Amino acid sequence: MVDIIGGIGDAIGGVGDAVDDTVPDANIDTSEPAIESLDVPGEVQPGRAFNVEVTLSNSSEITVPQSGTCQSGIVGTNVAWRNPYRIRVDGEVVASGSKCIDGSSPNKTAVERVRIEEPGTHVVKAEVLKVPDETVDDTRGAEIEVVAGADDPSIPTAGERVQEQISDLLGGLNSSGKMLAAGAVLALVLIAVVG
Repeated sequence: MVDIIGGIGDAIGGVGDAVDDTVPDANIDTSEPAIESLDVPGEVQPGRAFNVEVTLSNSSEITVPQSGTCQSGIVGTNVAWRNPYRIRVDGEVVASGSKCIDGSSPNKTAVERVRIEEPGTHVVKAEVLKVPDETVDDTRGAEIEVVAGADDPSIPTAGERVQEQISDLLGGLNSSGKMLAAGAVLALVLIAVVG
């Protein structure tokens, strides 16, 4: 935004002098994302959905909000890096998202459901992007065989479904909340086993 300042004298600014009063982008730190792991099954059946799990980290410490950051924590008071990621199959983007992480945060795992129709060997690749310029900073790839007789990883067990729901719930809690939630879950499990 440019305002025209009509000052009284040269010390303030002459009539018609343009002054740029926009706040510059204060990128005082840089995002340092990485892919810690990529987990895909070795084989799947054609057309069956399966999980692609990518674990992300970011070694950059961030202290102030700036372009490419996000608010995290239960009340949104922590500042961390937004870590966009993409999942590709044979070069085509099939899923994407982002996780809010910085150097003081634990690694976070994104789980995306993917489906491949064509039998054969395919390459699943994960990319994590550096912000704010959204350039690919790290990649990890794995091959997957799509065959008719493959074991079916697309159907999660009951334990895997419960674990995923608990993980999603705990992801938004602080350490005290996690301990309380873990105790409640343990109590429910004991009641189910004993009762």
